[in-house]
Amino acid sequence: MARSKYPTFEAVISALKKNDEFKYNLVTALDDVPTGSEFSKAQYFVPENKK
Repeated sequence: MARSKYPTFEAVISALKKNDEFKYNLVTALDDVPTGSEFSKAQYFVPENKK
């Protein structure tokens, strides 16, 4: 099983599965990534072989 980088999201998905809810829609907003978050840092990472 793949592990999420977002424990809260993973907990929600786990709870849905325990309740036999396997179909659901995710609603998201197009907000900016919070400055300084792990995701914002990862966006600027360029692997050595891609330079």
